[in-house]
Amino acid sequence: DGDGDGVGDIAVGAFGDDTGNTGAGAVYILRLTNTGTVKQVTKLASSLNGMPLLSTDTGFCVVQSISDLDGNGTTDLVV
Repeated sequence: DGDGDGVGDIAVGAFGDDTGNTGAGAVYILRLTNTGTVKQVTKLASSLNGMPLLSTDTGFCVVQSISDLDGNGTTDLVV
């Protein structure tokens, strides 16, 4: 639940996405409504939405939730 609305959200890896750098990959964060429909999509990619510039062919491929590393009450993601 990345936006704090009490509804779980989904992170989807996009291996090979070329945004910001050839083949660097991306992650789409899908914010859901309480009925399961998508209300907002945020794309995280090389040099987009606060992500650092990634080397060519680093390729986002695995998205895994982990504990709350920064203590803000929200489970964090590792890509």
